[in-house]
Amino acid sequence: MFDSEMHVELIDSMGNDNSVCQAARVSTGNDVAGYKESKGLLNYLWREGHTSPFEHVTATFRVEVPIFIARQIMRHRTFSYNEISGRYSELEPKFWLPDTSRPLENKGSGAYPDLQFHENHDEVMDLTGEVMEHMSKRALSEYKMLVEDGVATEVARAILPLNTYTSFYMTGNLKNFLDFIDKRIVQNAQEEVRDVAQYMAQALDNIVPVTMEVWKENR
Repeated sequence: MFDSEMHVELIDSMGNDNSVCQAARVSTGNDVAGYKESKGLLNYLWREGHTSPFEHVTATFRVEVPIFIARQIMRHRTFSYNEISGRYSELEPKFWLPDTSRPLENKGSGAYPDLQFHENHDEVMDLTGEVMEHMSKRALSEYKMLVEDGVATEVARAILPLNTYTSFYMTGNLKNFLDFIDKRIVQNAQEEVRDVAQYMAQALDNIVPVTMEVWKENR
């Protein structure tokens, strides 16, 4: 019922490092010459901003995260999304609680957060967990009561909190995934979004290892 993890699963992918090189080489008519992927070419393309060849590799991920994290992810509008519908189905009773090792106090600002451990971290974490667990259980109980009384799920879902888990498919090309990771893996991104970005980067390491090496060297 309660979880603190972000869940990211690679569902499908198309293309590899050589796909990027072939797409680039078509401009000189050498895409069918049998060349293998070239780190030098990939490095040149990324370094010089010739990023369209990277759009010929695609991936689809299944992401399961709390609603407030999903909405941050979906701000990236270059992807295709399909999300579980709380209108057509009864939502799974699963809620996010912060891990005990998560910093809670923001000593920065809204625009430039600096999350640190509270001086009374254990006490504040216990209180936070108790409040969130209590409110989640209460909301779930009321949600189930409304559904059992015949209220449509599209109406009953309105009382569920933002820490309710949702799941969705996220499909896009390699160039846009690298842009997403680049923006969301930085220190001032929310911890849970950073986790999603890191999981995706690890999956892409297996699909396009040379491109990922080049990307890391040029960040």
